Amino acid sequence: MLGLSPLPRTLAAALRDAADEKLHVRVSAVRDLARHAHEGADEAVQRLRRVLADEPAAGLRADAAVALADATAKDAVSDLVRSAKRDDAIRVRQMALVALGELAGPDDSDARAVIEHALEDDSPELRFQALIAHARVGVDTVDEALARALGDDDARVRYIALRISEERWLDAGE
Repeated sequence: MLGLSPLPRTLAAALRDAADEKLHVRVSAVRDLARHAHEGADEAVQRLRRVLADEPAAGLRADAAVALADATAKDAVSDLVRSAKRDDAIRVRQMALVALGELAGPDDSDARAVIEHALEDDSPELRFQALIAHARVGVDTVDEALARALGDDDARVRYIALRISEERWLDAGE
């Protein structure tokens, strides 16, 4: 039997369902909140910030971080800094770094500090994302970080350092 696809949730329904007890409902609601946030709904951004801070499922916290970046929610930088520093789940910390790379600027000292700290983390996944974020934030220590990353123990970190270096140094001459 062919069924009709459900209509996208309204903002009110997505806000309500983001607190549902069933994980699959919350997952779907966060996707809809991301769409509403991208369309400029401040209530959706605020709920995504709460998901990032309070959601028990790490995957949803990570999704919230990406959704905040996609929505260009610069007001969420402090929440993302907190998640990048303190979240127990490495995936959430990675996605918070991704979001900081999109949202933070060179004047965001807390964001810069957490990104620079992650460049030295034991986890290659965090070093990888921190290097990308560091290059996007545009701080004056990018070249030094790239030089260190070119000698990293992890091949993926070395690879991304080469790619970023190529973009910065080789493509600049064109």
